[in-house]
Amino acid sequence: MKKRIPVWLISCTVVCIIFLAGCNGGGGEWPPVSFGGKLDFNPGLAGKGTGGIEIEIREYSDEDDGFFFSGVSVRDGKSVGSYAILNEVTISLDTGFEDTMDSISAPYTRTIDGIPSGPHILKVSCSGFDTFISIITVKADDYVHIDVHLEEEDTSAWDSYEPNNDKDNACADFYNYNSPPWEYKNWGSDGRLNCYYTTIDTVNIHSYSDEDWFRVYLHPDRYIDAELTSVPDGCNYNVELYDGSNEEPIAYGDENDKISNYPITSEDNYYIRVSFEFEEYSNFTENYSLYLEVEYD
Repeated sequence: MKKRIPVWLISCTVVCIIFLAGCNGGGGEWPPVSFGGKLDFNPGLAGKGTGGIEIEIREYSDEDDGFFFSGVSVRDGKSVGSYAILNEVTISLDTGFEDTMDSISAPYTRTIDGIPSGPHILKVSCSGFDTFISIITVKADDYVHIDVHLEEEDTSAWDSYEPNNDKDNACADFYNYNSPPWEYKNWGSDGRLNCYYTTIDTVNIHSYSDEDWFRVYLHPDRYIDAELTSVPDGCNYNVELYDGSNEEPIAYGDENDKISNYPITSEDNYYIRVSFEFEEYSNFTENYSLYLEVEYD
């Protein structure tokens, strides 16, 4: 004999389904739930493989036999309340996320969710400190905690052209291409009659946040080459050309780190930027070489 399902059980099941459908907003996302009391995640996104990170930014330095750690000066095991104001702080991820704050009070905690699961590059930069950069692995429906220790920038590692970290502070030692340290030869590598050239070889990228800018003033009907002829082992550099009015490059180095035969159509300041692309192994002690050439008939 077949058993019948009790009417009361059918009724309860229907009520539960209606209730759950209502919680889901009629097919929308589920209400957020908390994981570990740190971040709120949405189970409706679980199948898409997203997670989050919690960042704690701390200033750290050795001073007077003590440590400045998590905003508290610690000496002889005793803490003294002492908080740091950090300026021009930028947090960015390789997902395209970026947030810049004029100032924060350290220790500072920030959570970011909705990050695709997998490895990502996290950067935290701050005025007067070396950029913190790390590879983090985000897990779906979970969060990872990262302690960001910002160390004061070591200016002793700077080369003689520093500070030249942006267009406004670009090195002007090579501004006039028809005077020293530029040299002249009457046959350029691209076959034109006049060629001025120079090599910058006492320059280095000394940290993750360092980049080098050089300014040269060019006239129409000139052609410029810029080539990285020596890059330290373990490093991946980029070379780019900018004009005086655009924030984006007008030319990029090829797979051999060379900008070749770029035509100049207007009289203006032009800028060569050398920057660092993050690698797990990096070499901040050796110099690179940058060859520049300006040609015309």
